[in-house]
This record gives sequence, structure tokens and C-alpha cells, in this order.
Amino acid sequence: MPRELRETRLPGVGVKYTAFTAHGGRLTVILHNEGQREIYWFRRSDDEEPTTVIQLEDDEARQLGAIIGGAYERPKI
Repeated sequence: MPRELRETRLPGVGVKYTAFTAHGGRLTVILHNEGQREIYWFRRSDDEEPTTVIQLEDDEARQLGAIIGGAYERPKI
């Protein structure tokens, strides 16, 4: 079942996407106008400070997106 996905415009910065996981976590991605991405992982959805922060350039983010999306290999479900 799809989880909630929130989209927030950040004027002068880009767009923030927030997704909530089935295991109670929260994943926030900031897509900057210049192409960089910041990924914030919160172990619990109500945590104020992220557990992990990852910064990716545009090409790195696109490659990761292809991997997660199953472009290279499809899981046997």
C-alpha cells in the first residue's frame, strides 16, 4: 500500500519531499535547483534530528534512483 508523500516548495532552494516508511521512519529529500540532493533519514517519524544525512550530486542521485527503481535488476517478489 502506498505511503504518504509530502511535497513542499522551498523558494530559492528547490523542492522538499518527505516520505514515511512502513517501519515508522521518515525520509526527507531536498532537490536543490542546482541539481544537488540532500537525503535525511529519521529513525522515527517524530524525531527532530536526522540519524543520517547524505549529500549527492545530480549524476550520483540519478544512478541511485535507477538502482532503487529496479533498472538494473528486478527483485523476485
